[in-house]
Amino acid sequence: MSATYVLQDAGPPSDKADVVWQVDLGLFSAMLTAVTIVFAVTITPQTRWPSFGDLMRAMAALSWLATATVGIMCAAAGDIWSHSGLAAAGAVLTVVQLGFGLDSLWVLMRFRSAAGRRKILVRLTSRRLHRAADAGLPSVEHHELADLNDEIEYSIDRSDVAEIAARVSEIVDGCQDDKTADQARHRLALLTHLTERLGRSVLFESLTGDAARVAMPPLVRGVLQTSWRLSELTFPNRETAERDEAAAAVALGQVCRVIAWLQQCAQERLQTDPNDPASRQIGIALSQGRQQIVLFVDPDPPGFFRAESDPWPYGFSDPRAVLLWLSALCEFGGSHAGVGLYILCEVLTGEKFFGNYWDDACVFTEIERRIGRDGERSTTAGGLVSACGGLGTVSLDLAATVIAGLRNRNFVPPAGWESDASYSTDKRYLRSQLTMFATYDCLPDEHAALDWVAEALLSAPTRRCVENVVRDAYVQHAEPSRIPRRSLGERPGAVVLAALVRLAMHRPAQAEAFVGRLPAPLLGGALQQARFSLRASTPAEPVASMWTVSARRLLPPRPEQERELLSIVGEVLARD
Repeated sequence: MSATYVLQDAGPPSDKADVVWQVDLGLFSAMLTAVTIVFAVTITPQTRWPSFGDLMRAMAALSWLATATVGIMCAAAGDIWSHSGLAAAGAVLTVVQLGFGLDSLWVLMRFRSAAGRRKILVRLTSRRLHRAADAGLPSVEHHELADLNDEIEYSIDRSDVAEIAARVSEIVDGCQDDKTADQARHRLALLTHLTERLGRSVLFESLTGDAARVAMPPLVRGVLQTSWRLSELTFPNRETAERDEAAAAVALGQVCRVIAWLQQCAQERLQTDPNDPASRQIGIALSQGRQQIVLFVDPDPPGFFRAESDPWPYGFSDPRAVLLWLSALCEFGGSHAGVGLYILCEVLTGEKFFGNYWDDACVFTEIERRIGRDGERSTTAGGLVSACGGLGTVSLDLAATVIAGLRNRNFVPPAGWESDASYSTDKRYLRSQLTMFATYDCLPDEHAALDWVAEALLSAPTRRCVENVVRDAYVQHAEPSRIPRRSLGERPGAVVLAALVRLAMHRPAQAEAFVGRLPAPLLGGALQQARFSLRASTPAEPVASMWTVSARRLLPPRPEQERELLSIVGEVLARD
């Protein structure tokens, strides 16, 4: 009641209420005209704006409209019934609606520039990601991310390169807005999915290769930044003794797998059409992707200096994280696996390895000298090495993964990329891919080799090996992917070759005995794998095993198979 009396005493006289509502309507019309003019001069088909609903919320347009409407109605009612209180309320609401109008005009003026719109769009995209993360659902099941994916899919279907680049930029630039680990995980999952999705669309659908050129480098940069943000949010104090970087390592490893898979697919397509534009664009877009990741996760990369704003200022510090990442780096014949071994040595032992694996210096032998064969002399890495079955099992498992991903030896590198490690046909490079692991002498005889082959092919969940450690981490941290992980049990040819190369490197007589004791399907599978990836002069199909009698009939008699397999391995290991 007192407020009413105050308004009646301080407000305009009732006979002037018509002036109030006319002023209110005039101010509203003037502000609305100004907003309309700004819209008219800034919105073009080439500019990207937020959705209408997001724009209205950002401008407080609904509050402005409601306040102006109520103010005009109060002033009009005061005029009709000669009520000075209603006229006073209308005057107050006129001032309030003028404030809302000026605020909306100011917000819209900020949208007038591309930078202003981009900030708003980044914030809105982050808000959608955060809602999905806070809901506690997997990223693929939440409607906010499903809608965002649908919008990106629409851009892919239209081959709208500018729209795709803008969407990627909005997702990447908002990583610092993440306040919880779940929010960073959802962003990381989306970036990983987009890397795979855009690559597939360029290679196997109608999306133009320009999309890979403009979107892939920012996606790799976004994965690095978001993975570091995830690590920060998981353990804000980076100086504590306990550091868990597993989730970030799984994401970085998955991106490395996707890059290597896309490069391998592109190279296969270029064998039939050397001028295929999509494949060449993929090769160009991803040429530095894996190298960037390797440089940033390395605690002390030679010749590389990080800026203050760069992600991963200290590189990996968690032994489990670096092993998870290295296991993925070895997939699909990707480059920089040797550099990954140097990083593994530094994180496991605390010191860099200065030998050259091209000259048969053994990284694993140095690791054993520092921490022991089972890591028993290390307080930080001992449990991990023991859970993986010791350094011998680690080296053999990784070697089999590398061999399984080697490309067809008959492939010709694309023009202009002859010196790129991802497409190299240099025999010395191929030899180094084998000897970086095979120089570690961990198989004393053919019996030990056969035992390891049997355990690896069985792929028992209770086996102490890298594969099971990686599988458990992927179950916990990885999002579903259309590029599945394969167990060693699905790679029998590569498993046999990993053991054979190890014996041939140190005990040639035991290597012959090992080959002689192999079952016929494993011998045939290893020979086919060796023909495919180790010998350029012998055409072969990528058959990992020869299980059927009809398939084995395509191979020569067993003595010739044994001689050919030993000959191929010997040629690769021989130093020119």
